[in-house]
Amino acid sequence: MSKNLSYIVALCEKLNAQKKQPSVALIKKLSNRPLPLPEVISVLRRWKEDPEKLPIPTDEDMSEPETANTPTQKIAELEQRVIHLEQQFAKLTDVLNKLTNTNPP
Repeated sequence: MSKNLSYIVALCEKLNAQKKQPSVALIKKLSNRPLPLPEVISVLRRWKEDPEKLPIPTDEDMSEPETANTPTQKIAELEQRVIHLEQQFAKLTDVLNKLTNTNPP
């Protein structure tokens, strides 16, 4: 996560310098590499709370990834994202079920 952490912070700083409020959508749009959505959200939240607590980005952080994503790597990343989304969906379903069971009409 450390490489993406610095990269996402660098994107936040770049957007901020352009007088734009960093957001998940703007970060994903500006990014030149795939970034896991949960990681973007986490770093953005931390950056908004206190940018000084995060590492200072360097020029290297903005460079292209060292290795190009092969189709196999992309599939593995997408599989991880699907697993994460399935977990989130299961949690939301549980919450919804609890709410509907505890609040009869």
